[in-house]
Amino acid sequence: REYVVEVASAPQFPWNIPGFELTGPYINHGTPLPVTLTLRLADDVWIVALVEGPYLKMVKLKVTGQESYEHLATRYDTGYAASCAVQKTFNEACFKGTAANAQQYPVSFKAVQGAWVLGNDGQVCNQVCPDFTHCDSGMQSSLTTNDLLKAAMAEAGYECKSFGAKGRNYGGAPFATPRAEDNCYPFLDSDPNVKSSCSSNKHGHHRALCFCKACIDLTGAYEY
Repeated sequence: REYVVEVASAPQFPWNIPGFELTGPYINHGTPLPVTLTLRLADDVWIVALVEGPYLKMVKLKVTGQESYEHLATRYDTGYAASCAVQKTFNEACFKGTAANAQQYPVSFKAVQGAWVLGNDGQVCNQVCPDFTHCDSGMQSSLTTNDLLKAAMAEAGYECKSFGAKGRNYGGAPFATPRAEDNCYPFLDSDPNVKSSCSSNKHGHHRALCFCKACIDLTGAYEY
């Protein structure tokens, strides 16, 4: 006898990428290089780039899976503005120059499906992450610079007003404080044995920034 069991639909989460690399024979004589410039557009579309010699090398892609993507366009430019070589000012208008094919700069990455969520005062990430997700300590530990933290906070709907002089690696980091003069703190990666915690928050007035990774896909129906 056949039964159909309906399972509650899990929310859909965007793909987050801890780091991209450009690869292929036209990158560093065949040795991959890490991307230093990223711009996230709508619907999992990204522009990723790096500067090598006189060239700003760029790829526009749509992430479709953990390690898969749809190539949209490739460009290289020698007449780029200085602002296009800086993460803070890299923008969609920088994507110009000479067109190239998809094989020119293949992109490598390992994406994680989930979302950045900012907790309330004193909450730990295991409390913050909603149903169908769990805290990903590794993603949180990757926020080691102000620029990375600022971008992740923005995805969580929060704007960092300022940054502390140095990151922190105790429970709750990375985090936001209520203070205007040192509002946001990235994770301090000074000890390889210490990772961002999912179960502690040292200070009751700190708001932990949590990466809530999607669990297995529970959408659809199962047949028995």
